[in-house]
Amino acid sequence: MKKTKKIASKTRRFFAYLIDILIIDLIIVYPFKNLLKSFNLDFNFNNLDQLTQISNYGLLITIGLSIGILSLLYWTLMEYKLKQTIGKMIFNIKVSSEGNLEFWQALVRNISKPININILLLVDILYMLINKTHLRLFDKLAKTEVVEVEK
Repeated sequence: MKKTKKIASKTRRFFAYLIDILIIDLIIVYPFKNLLKSFNLDFNFNNLDQLTQISNYGLLITIGLSIGILSLLYWTLMEYKLKQTIGKMIFNIKVSSEGNLEFWQALVRNISKPININILLLVDILYMLINKTHLRLFDKLAKTEVVEVEK
């Protein structure tokens, strides 16, 4: 008899995501903070022209891309190797797929996460909120789901 998997609640997924964001901030973003301070950015939406006055955009773009790629690697490699990130471990949830979870599946399901405020993440979350299966759009594309860990 095949055991049915219980889909993880949106609440558990949300709090697991918050923990992962905190971990990424400590491990990935924090080491770049001193470099970012050298730009003296007091960024707000009333002062967008400040970005055009930065003398070395290349370094700023490189830092942003590095943070994004390293963040994507955190989620992708943790889920590919362990089926869980640290946040998911704390909330006893994991990524599941038919058969073995492939690297491409872990990559696709996490592609919207590195930049926390972007249209892909917004669409991904809205899709999860309006469909009955609780799947994010990128879970559906990757043919994965987040389930409770069997005890």
